[in-house]
Amino acid sequence: MASKILATPVALASGFSSIRDLGYKQAKHSEGATAQAQYAIDSMPGFPESEITPENKAQLFDGYRLRFGENNPGTTYAIINGNYVTATDDHMANKSVEKILIDVGYAFSLASHEFGKLKNENHALHAVVKIVRDKAGTYCSNRLGDLIREAKRIKNAGKERARAATVDFSERVAKALDDLGDKCKLANLRGDETADAARYKAARIAFLVVWSK
Repeated sequence: MASKILATPVALASGFSSIRDLGYKQAKHSEGATAQAQYAIDSMPGFPESEITPENKAQLFDGYRLRFGENNPGTTYAIINGNYVTATDDHMANKSVEKILIDVGYAFSLASHEFGKLKNENHALHAVVKIVRDKAGTYCSNRLGDLIREAKRIKNAGKERARAATVDFSERVAKALDDLGDKCKLANLRGDETADAARYKAARIAFLVVWSK
């Protein structure tokens, strides 16, 4: 029964054919995110702790906007009496109606100063371009945030592994010293003259002074 429920048009439209398929694709996506963050760490010195250079950020955002454009192909506007309205089928069919496609490519083909000038020179165009620039800007910032979080997770995981290895060895040292101390006491009780508990205690203290530096 469950499999029949999953095989619905909604499930297929989402890109997942089953819960199992969801699990597989989620795991694959997670591996991809880790590989991407590792590449960022290797390719951008100081990432993610240091600020990204303008050149690297520009390249990253170019890539983010490319993907944004694939998900948001843009809107065709009809220009009616200086106003920009979403083009209808009639507008599209009427060759005498001036039309313009406002997509991420067009929105960011304008330099910052050119976009700023539009506010006074063509307020209506500025308004529709601003919608795309704002949405794309938020999308890019969110993707950068994702990358930074994953890179920090990778680096923190590495620190934890190193810290755990240090703790483990320190525990081994402490355990070995305790074990030797117990054996020294037993040997001393058996009459072994080489097992000097006082000397061992002094030696242990001297060792730990050096080890703890």
